[in-house]
Amino acid sequence: EGEIFWGCKGCTNANWWDLTKLESLMNSGIKPVFRGIIQRGDWYVGTSAATSRHIGYMVRMNEAKIPDGMSKTLLVSEKWVHATKTLGGSGSGDDRGWADGWDFDALRSTLIPPRSDGTDPPAPIDDNDPGNFPLGSAHSSGINAAFGDGSVSFISYDIDLETFNRLGNRMDGESVNQSF
Repeated sequence: EGEIFWGCKGCTNANWWDLTKLESLMNSGIKPVFRGIIQRGDWYVGTSAATSRHIGYMVRMNEAKIPDGMSKTLLVSEKWVHATKTLGGSGSGDDRGWADGWDFDALRSTLIPPRSDGTDPPAPIDDNDPGNFPLGSAHSSGINAAFGDGSVSFISYDIDLETFNRLGNRMDGESVNQSF
């Protein structure tokens, strides 16, 4: 099995979202392991019904597959948006909406420290670099985050990165028992 938090072993910034490349990796014996509560769908929508197919790596999520606990595992959060792109637009990570699927409009990671919308990465922004699309908000000191049990907590931008990463991993055996 693959050993990466939000994609798959062998995926790069240039191909982690491409289902045909994921299928190729699976055929070579590398199976993606998604460690969050929300799992990537594995239905490839082709140009016709004949080319659409189920790739075969999706795991149906249930509470038993969240051993760290629903109240200890992050489900969704506010997201960072580049300060110059708060009204949307190409390459903003906010140009299509939550239902767009597996791109930066909806996908973010706890492997990247959260940051305020007013804090921009160094230019130029690489639209294929996940590091340019963290969780974040317009709040001055942190983000609101919902956990698997429906509870909501405010998480400081100053949270320890290892702690933040543990919040996003449903099965690392390291449930977080502290305030953020």
